[in-house]
Order: sequence, then structure tokens, then C-alpha cells
Amino acid sequence: CCPFVCVGFLQVLWFPATHFTVFLCSRFAGLSSCFCREFLFVNMKLSWTDAERFCKEMIDPYHLFSIQNLKEMNNIVKLAKYFVPMILWIGLFSDSWKWSDLEVSSFLNWRLGQPDNTLLYEQCAVVDLMLIDSGSWEDQLCNALSCSSHQSF
Repeated sequence: CCPFVCVGFLQVLWFPATHFTVFLCSRFAGLSSCFCREFLFVNMKLSWTDAERFCKEMIDPYHLFSIQNLKEMNNIVKLAKYFVPMILWIGLFSDSWKWSDLEVSSFLNWRLGQPDNTLLYEQCAVVDLMLIDSGSWEDQLCNALSCSSHQSF
């Protein structure tokens, strides 16, 4: 039995030349009989696929962040806004919309009208931190690199 609740650890990889982009890697790390979620914010301009690859190729593999509930979502939104108030890749992708780390969650936070697959190949998800309903999700092109509020990083 775990004697305490672990909120998680946070590391930041900051690359000043690309400060408009962020994604969040996460993994579970064991501490005795407890498991904690470790987070890694990275502000590199990468597509969803390259961001997931970046997370997985670290010495201790991570994945793009999976969101399990509203409390977790709200905490991440607050944290992400502290670093860069933009758009954040998350680990959700369209293979029947599942998480890249294979976590199972019934929690969904799509913005009204999303996912809409407007451009026919929008198969990756972002958290939009700039909209009024900040923290809601949108489907985006997985290879998008644009800096506008309606495209991904």
C-alpha cells in the first residue's frame, strides 16, 4: 500500500529559438510501492509523430501525455500556461482515438464540434490553451508545425 499520494515530478527542456511550441512527455516511475507520473515539458517545434518519437527515444522512455480525468487536465493547463500559453500536443491519436502510451481512459474533453477532421487527415489531438474554453481538445494534422491557434506544433 502506498503511504502517500505522488502528484509527479516536472522537468523542463527549454530551447529559446523555438519558444512558441510545447509538448508534454510523461511516464510512470516507481517509488518503492508507489507509482508517480513524471512530466517533461519540451518546447521544440515538432510534429505529433516527431514529438512522440522524441519522448520515446529518451534514456528512460516517455510518451506524449495521456489525460485520465478533469483534475489532471486542469493541472496540466495551469502548468502549461505558466511556460508557454499556446497549443500543446497530447498523446491522443485517431486509431479510434486512443492514447500513445496505451493507457485506457474514458475521459474526453473535445471542444464543441471536435473532432471534425476538417482537413481529412486530422488524426492527432492538441490542447488549445488560447481559447476561452482553454484546455479543450481539437483534432489536428499530425505533421502540422504552424504557429497559428488553429494548427499544431
